[in-house]
Order: sequence, then structure tokens, then C-alpha cells
Amino acid sequence: MKSKKPTLEGVLIIILLLALAIFILINFKILNKKIDYLKEERTACKGLDAGDNCNFSMRGEEITGVCKEPRKGMLVCKPEGLFERGRK
Repeated sequence: MKSKKPTLEGVLIIILLLALAIFILINFKILNKKIDYLKEERTACKGLDAGDNCNFSMRGEEITGVCKEPRKGMLVCKPEGLFERGRK
């Protein structure tokens, strides 16, 4: 009984599937980091008003900012100087 040799198409499909799996894993990690960051932003403004100073710790770094209300009824701590780079 002879064993079949893998075809070029079969090898390409396997490579494509592996690349897709790696892409999904990388994006999942990025999404998890963003979700953690958003939770910290919201928690930092609990009990504060819009315009109050706030701070939170993320990955060992202390981040300071101001509580802002991007959506009605939800305050988040926006870091100082976040959008100032391109506005000068």
C-alpha cells in the first residue's frame, strides 16, 4: 500500500490555517488588554464628577488623568495629554 504525498494545495491550506490561528490569538490578546484598560478607566472615576482628577495603575505604571463623560452617564479616566500630540 502506497502512502499519498501531500499536494501543494494541501500544504498551502495547512499554512493558511496556521497563519489564521496565529492572527486570531494575537488579536485576542490585544483585545483582552484593551478590556482590562477600559475597566481600570471606569473604576478610577467611581464616586467622582466630570472634570475631577483621577489615577489608576496599569501594568505597573501609574496613570493620571481627568474624569470625562464620553457617553451619557458613564465617567472614564482619560490620561493627560492623550490627544495633544497632533493638535499643535
